[in-house]
Amino acid sequence: MKTNKQLSGLNRRKFINMAGLTAAALAGAPFLSMGSTVQKKSIRDKKIEGIPNKNFDVTEENTLATIIETKLICREPGKYLGQGTEYGIDVNGHPIIKKRVTETDRYIGWPTIAKTHEGELIIAFSGDRDSHVCPWGKTQIIRSRDEGKTWSAPETITSTPLDDRDAGIIQTQKGTLLVSWFTSIAFTLPAYPAAFERYARVAEKITSETRKQWLGNWVRRSEDNGKTWQEPVRTIASAPHGPIQLRDGRLMYVGTG
Repeated sequence: MKTNKQLSGLNRRKFINMAGLTAAALAGAPFLSMGSTVQKKSIRDKKIEGIPNKNFDVTEENTLATIIETKLICREPGKYLGQGTEYGIDVNGHPIIKKRVTETDRYIGWPTIAKTHEGELIIAFSGDRDSHVCPWGKTQIIRSRDEGKTWSAPETITSTPLDDRDAGIIQTQKGTLLVSWFTSIAFTLPAYPAAFERYARVAEKITSETRKQWLGNWVRRSEDNGKTWQEPVRTIASAPHGPIQLRDGRLMYVGTG
């Protein structure tokens, strides 16, 4: 076991090597399948935070995990007109759709998975989205009762007037499900020009009262395995995957506020 002094002496490169990562990954090279060996190679003049510019000869094996299977577990079909749609005007000068092409899929973001005491897998995520920044995000869950072989259809548990993002989920020692998320109005900001232009009419309808009521960080509880959910409770911080429970039963939440 290393002493505090020894631990404090670990630099970033040593930590990365201990974790099974490589300088190649930091430099932007694609990851190989987890569990495989990264071949020795040199990386020249890459600027990596905390590591001076130099050549690296890296031979490391990722021992964190092994991918057994990859599969599609949730898909939300598109519902808006997408790329390839053609427009025109009729004889009266009214706009018409000459060729209707529906987007392939909706955007699903930032999932968290929990395994309940009964062995059920539940994934919480932000679903029914147009894109990374949009007004429509909803907190949704899907379930699997056969170790991930099959999954339920998405179920919406929270849909505020704002964009609901970064859903986390845990089950407490008492069996309570706790889902966390935060709301965003990024789509109303000029910093995101595409969303700012596309959703200008939506942004106009969001009142100061709505922002005051719903903008922030939230959790909500279910004491019947997600059949019903209690009212949202405001928190002072948020993190992508929510809080954890300590051995003494308290919840610890490390996030941004």
